[in-house]
Formats: sequence, C-alpha cells, structure tokens
Amino acid sequence: MLYLNQQQTRVKLLKCENECSFTETVMKNDIEEVLGNLKKREAEILRARYGLGNRGTMSLEEIGDRYNMSKEGVRQAEVKAIQRLAKHCRQRKLGAYVA
Repeated sequence: MLYLNQQQTRVKLLKCENECSFTETVMKNDIEEVLGNLKKREAEILRARYGLGNRGTMSLEEIGDRYNMSKEGVRQAEVKAIQRLAKHCRQRKLGAYVA
C-alpha cells in the first residue's frame, strides 16, 4: 500500500497486510486508471470477467445474471470494451506488464 506524506514529496512504500509488492501495487493502480476511461458497465464487466480487484473471475452467465444481460450481450460488451482500450491506445500504460 502506498502512503503519501504531506510533508514530503517522496512516496513511501509500506508493507500492506496482504504483503503486496510495490510492482503489484503500481500495476493495480495502472489497471484501475485505464479501466477508469471506460464506461462504468464496461469496466465492471472486465473486472468481473478477468478477476481484477478483490474478486475472482466470473463466467459470462454469472455476469449476465448480475447485470440482467444475456451471455452473448456480456461477451459483446467485453469485446467492445477491449476494442475501446486498443483503439485509444490506452494499452500503452499496461504494455510494460505484458511479456
């Protein structure tokens, strides 16, 4: 977890209770920043589908039940969200994490 001391401009890294590494914390923040550029529902679908955040992955059916959508509707929303990320070159922010 990162804590900003108002008296200093440096960021101090403190061990979080679940012992996240600095890289994991930065990556999570970058992912959330990128997802913040999507429509709310698109971002929520990607979080649920890929297990981003504090929840596990969900199937198309589970996501559809949550948002009152068909499995195909969820799949199309997922594809559209990924295309929007690529179209706007937002993947550059996350490019350093892809090998």
